[in-house]
Amino acid sequence: MYKGLTIALLLLVCVSAAYSNYIYYPVQPMPLREFSVGCILIGIENEEVLPQLERLNSDNNTTMRVISEKLGIYIVKFEKPYTDEEFYEARDNSDWDRLNSLYELADEQVWSFVDLYEESGLVKWASPNHFYYTQYTPDDPYYRDDGDYTETSDPDQYGDFIMNCAGGWDVTTGDADVLIAILDSGVDLDHPDLMDNIWVNPLEDVDGDGEVYDLDDINGIDDDGNGFIDDLNGYDFVGGVTGHEADMSAVEYQQDWNPDVHSDGDDGWGEPDPSVGDGESTFPILFPADMGVSHGTHVAGISAAVMDNRYQFAGKAGHCKIMAVRIAHPEGGVTGEGDMIQGIEYAADNNANVINLSMGGLFGGEAPGLDAAVEYAYGQGTALICASGNVMLFPAGVTFPASHPNTLAVGSFNSDLGTSSFTEYGPELDVLAAGGEASMVAYSEVIWSTWVASVANEADLDWPAGSHQIKGEVGTSMACPQTAGLAGLIYSVLPDIDPDSLYNIIRNTAQDVGPTGWDEESGYGIVDFEAALRAVGIDEDNTIKPSAKLYPCFPNPFNSETKIFYEIAAPGQVTLEIFDCLGNKVKTLVNQTLSAGKHSATWEGKNDINNSMSSGVYFAKLQNGDKVFNNKLILIK
Repeated sequence: MYKGLTIALLLLVCVSAAYSNYIYYPVQPMPLREFSVGCILIGIENEEVLPQLERLNSDNNTTMRVISEKLGIYIVKFEKPYTDEEFYEARDNSDWDRLNSLYELADEQVWSFVDLYEESGLVKWASPNHFYYTQYTPDDPYYRDDGDYTETSDPDQYGDFIMNCAGGWDVTTGDADVLIAILDSGVDLDHPDLMDNIWVNPLEDVDGDGEVYDLDDINGIDDDGNGFIDDLNGYDFVGGVTGHEADMSAVEYQQDWNPDVHSDGDDGWGEPDPSVGDGESTFPILFPADMGVSHGTHVAGISAAVMDNRYQFAGKAGHCKIMAVRIAHPEGGVTGEGDMIQGIEYAADNNANVINLSMGGLFGGEAPGLDAAVEYAYGQGTALICASGNVMLFPAGVTFPASHPNTLAVGSFNSDLGTSSFTEYGPELDVLAAGGEASMVAYSEVIWSTWVASVANEADLDWPAGSHQIKGEVGTSMACPQTAGLAGLIYSVLPDIDPDSLYNIIRNTAQDVGPTGWDEESGYGIVDFEAALRAVGIDEDNTIKPSAKLYPCFPNPFNSETKIFYEIAAPGQVTLEIFDCLGNKVKTLVNQTLSAGKHSATWEGKNDINNSMSSGVYFAKLQNGDKVFNNKLILIK
């Protein structure tokens, strides 16, 4: 396990205050947390080991609860090595040295339990419960480009014009049968520009009226038998969270049906409701106080605000549906790995076509639980669109899970068609979408969308907590749902498309804005809605044309050899070639006429004259007629 990463990564994130909404604070030595205190995650092969694990738990004063029965993932909890009173006294007195010492004790304890469970021989793996942070930089009349993109300007959607959204909407504006799951801080379900696009679970809609946030349907019964009571519009895996965001050891028990602000007072969690925060910032140096439900509402509006309603914004997939899955803490926008795992599994099991993850981790080690959840959703045919991450103190590369080979990693571009200065990039970056721009002291370009006020907004902006608002924000969090919306539109045309084919359409039709071809800073380029939706195979009479497919290679990354799978819809000439990252052809694997159907080829990491290639990024290029597809390969020696 990657124990040495923690200290280095604490330094990595200390400048997030540089993008604070209202004021620039000097950097302080108070780090973001890499993982939760007081708990770890474990994975088991089968349930036969559970009695022995219970004995291990009893011997070590730990408790265990299932996170995912399908994936065999459990959370193990234990008493922290300090009291809450000690933590809050140090925090409230800004005693950063004391806080760091408490965290050092907690980190040692977490790793000791990881070692204990790994060495027991009862688990496949043991891991900290890693944190994933919302990837924004802490700053249909609006469908326009007014040339002023600052935070104080009138709202607009300038990025839509660069991404050629209108041309894509000529093909489709989305289908109500397509579900985009927003895994985030919750969604303002009754926001006027979102409400008509909120998914209503038909089997939980007891009275059959299709109404969002309908208390008549909240009967305390799991009507659809999916294991979640009253999940009418999605689910809340965080619940009435209180306490500091570094402690995720208790919050998993607090779950309910409502991923929105609990404005009707039906949860019994007090006033103001914890979902809108408490107006206090645990780490004022790093975050403006309270995430609340705001971030997820902003993301949902970018992806699928109601289109053609003569009100506010045109969502990218303005007639698709939003599944609201709340996994992020209202303080600081952080989610525990356990909550993210549950959210991903829930979305996949409830037929989400697309999962939007505008958050990412700070660590460079393994996250086997989240890895298993990503693999599970991908295997269910769900596309996972992930923010590449925001640079903190220095670039650290594409964050996880965006760096996973079965997700699409999205960075941000600015109005100059360049990669936004805060975008994390690297070998895993796929594309760019509109995410704004910021300097060290101010937002220079913002992305406008829907918003719901937190308690902190009430104090700072005089917006009543829980009220429907709009707001401009900046970050790869804003770029990610632009692309999730495009994915929803592609599913609207091709409902049976597999995730890899969808990813390839988005990659191969992107506007190349950096060096020719793929590069680490801009990926394949800026997403292009018109080019992508024309490429899915739409004739002038709107019939779907057959097309070829290039599937992912396996393994990837690879050492000695990898197998490349592809399919062609009709007999014809096919070429399959390997190129390096500079665009130089390395190897021709196929150049012949093939029959329709599925085929494969193996690349052994050598060029045409049988010399072994060095470690690096390569591309498999498949051409069948006028169709060209590319896949990224990573060779590791």
